[in-house]
Amino acid sequence: MPAQCPLRSGGPPPSAPHTTTTALQEGVEDPLFIYANRAALELFEASWDELIGLPSRKSVSEADKAAEDKTLADRQQLLDAAATSGAVTNYEG
Repeated sequence: MPAQCPLRSGGPPPSAPHTTTTALQEGVEDPLFIYANRAALELFEASWDELIGLPSRKSVSEADKAAEDKTLADRQQLLDAAATSGAVTNYEG
């Protein structure tokens, strides 16, 4: 495993509280998940060993990526319209 992941095996510390708040932590270069609490593991339906060390870019499904790309394209279209006309009408979101 990459040297940036000293917590790669073992799972959350036993003292980590069980909570519904999700906590993930990434490294800096090609961000890797370096911490996840139990709520995050449940949300991602992954074990500690599956999630820790995983590049965060690989945590999004292709369907989610496509939806995000469409959202960004729609947002850019809205911003372009606002820049051109000075206002936007019929916005919902």
